[in-house]
Order: sequence, then C-alpha cells, then structure tokens
Amino acid sequence: MSDQIQKIDLVGFGVIEKSESGNFEEDSESSPTGYFIRTDDISFIEETSDVVARIGVGFGIKYVLIGQGDSEVVNFVCKIQHPSLTNPESDVEYSETTEYKSNYLNEENFDFYEIESEWEAVSGKWVFNIVENGKVLLKHEFTLR
Repeated sequence: MSDQIQKIDLVGFGVIEKSESGNFEEDSESSPTGYFIRTDDISFIEETSDVVARIGVGFGIKYVLIGQGDSEVVNFVCKIQHPSLTNPESDVEYSETTEYKSNYLNEENFDFYEIESEWEAVSGKWVFNIVENGKVLLKHEFTLR
C-alpha cells in the first residue's frame, strides 16, 4: 500500500466547541465511551495544549492532509493515547482511542475528545497521532490537569 499523504499541516489546536449541526453518536468498540461523537465542524475557544480536565470540556486538533490530487480520498487513523480510562458500565480499561477514517486530501480535517463523565476527566498526557500505514505523520500533545 502506497503512502498518499505527503505531509500534514496542523492548522489549529486547543479547547473546542462543536458546530450546532451534524451532532450525533456513532457506536464504536474502540472508544472508551462505546461511541464517537460526530459533528460537522469544530472551532477553537482557546488555542492551548494545557487543558482543565472537567465534564463538558472538549479539546482537539484541525489539520490538512497534504498530497497530490484534490479529490483523492485517503484512509488513515487517529489514535489518541491517554491515561488509563475505565468505563464503569463495561469495566473495560482503555489507554488509547482509535478511529479509522477516510477523508479528502488538501481539505481540513479534525479530531477531538469531549469529556462527558467524571471517569473521563483524567489528568496527564493525551497525545493525538495521525497515522497512515503505521507511520505517525502528525503528533500533538495535550496536558490535562
């Protein structure tokens, strides 16, 4: 499998708010909550890598996958490494959240995590990794306190 992404430009990071449209939950076993939160877009309330871990706080990154061809769809993975989170309903422990994605080259993409429950509000290093074919192309670290 050839690498289609030549590089990734980080265009924003920090505390976010979701757009008012396109919000829903999509079931996923690779998420500590059992689902991913979907939204049409995010905007940054504050550009920071230092985030207060509390219910209702979302944080994330926006980036552009740089490659040849504007209409080319690429497959990649967003992996968020984080302190151990144990979902009290399933009693399953997670130290990484993995999302398999397909998006267009040369357009903005985003990934975020929203703390919805007390058990998710864990201090420590949270690292967003964008990976294509096992190769980390972008890494951004947040410190939650």
